[in-house]
Amino acid sequence: MSEPVLQVKGFKGTVITHNWIRGLDGVEYDQFYGTISVLSDTEVVGFEAKGHDTANWIARIEGETSSYNIMGCQVKCIIQSDEKPQTVRGLIIP
Repeated sequence: MSEPVLQVKGFKGTVITHNWIRGLDGVEYDQFYGTISVLSDTEVVGFEAKGHDTANWIARIEGETSSYNIMGCQVKCIIQSDEKPQTVRGLIIP
């Protein structure tokens, strides 16, 4: 079996979402930068999500003091990079 091309746990990068997601500061963002782990639904919530429009994986973006969990169905793409994005629409997870 081949190894995944993308490291799936503990890498720096940006998650770009399909829709805006409200941050804890009340502002809406569509990009989140931090330490990313791609997890199965059972790892995060303890049961398997079933249905035609549900995601069975979650992108967890962590910082030093907080984290965000975004369902896979909301993820447009994940960019693996140690560099912080140069954007006004993104949230760098503290």
